[in-house]
Order: sequence, then structure tokens, then C-alpha cells
Amino acid sequence: MNDLEEEYTVFAPTNAAFEKLGDAAVDFLMQPENNDLLADILGFHVVSDVALYSSDLSCTERITMANGKDSRSVCRGEKFYQKGKGNLPRHRPEVIEVDFETCNGVIHIVNEIMLFDFPEELGIPARNASFAPIEEKDSTLSPSDSPKPVRIPTETPPCQNIGKY
Repeated sequence: MNDLEEEYTVFAPTNAAFEKLGDAAVDFLMQPENNDLLADILGFHVVSDVALYSSDLSCTERITMANGKDSRSVCRGEKFYQKGKGNLPRHRPEVIEVDFETCNGVIHIVNEIMLFDFPEELGIPARNASFAPIEEKDSTLSPSDSPKPVRIPTETPPCQNIGKY
């Protein structure tokens, strides 16, 4: 996603979506040896080469994601979902906010992590799994060293000079 000339559609999970995976799953995905799996999962939240607005998405449509796997749009009543094979009906990612324009595409917000395969097939711990306690973290870190939350912009940023020479 480094090409500023290309358009993208991103189905961005909320922080709560990551929390729903469970601590064990998030810890597992953050381990350096699982970087490829994490990149594959994140790539399953992106459509390359096109900005798909909510009006472009239709029920039962299959969309090829940036990781090469297909996601499916599902409608149930008034709700719209974007899911993968690994999302069971009770954990379907609902599209809860739509059409945040960016310089090179559009963002939709989903309330679950989209999974292209079942967690156990991907090696991800179950939502209710727990690990043995991890080594205590270095207590010398200051609060300013902790990760900062990512804020999703709600206004269209000025784009006219980005990527132009």
C-alpha cells in the first residue's frame, strides 16, 4: 500500500474488534515469527486498485482482497457484513461506518476481524484461550513509550500535493 497513485478500499477493524480476538490471539499475532500471518490477515482487510464505496458493494458479492483471498458481502435485514471463510455467523464483521474518503481510496469500519480461514486452521488461539504468564515487561518504560492508539480520520484530508512531483 505504498503506491500513492493506486486506489484502495480498507475494511478497518475497530480496537474492540481486536479485543474480541482475545489477548492470547493478539499476543500470538504480535510475535515476530507470525509477521507473515499478521500481514496476510491485514491484507484480507484491503482491496487494491479500486475505491469501493458502500453504494458499490452488493449482497453475496465476492471481492478479491489484497492477500489474494476472496471475501464475501452478506446482508441480513438492515445490516451489511464483509466476511471471510473463518467468520462464523455470530462473529460476522458488520460494516458499522462507511465511506471515509482518503487521498487514495475509501475506508469502511468493521466491528470484527475479517478471517480468510478458521482461526484453528491459521494457528490462532481461540477467543477464550489463555497462555502461561509472559515474562514481566521492563518496568523502566515510561508511559510515553507505550503504543499510541491510531485515530481514524473523519474528515477528508487535503490530498492535492501528495504523491505528485
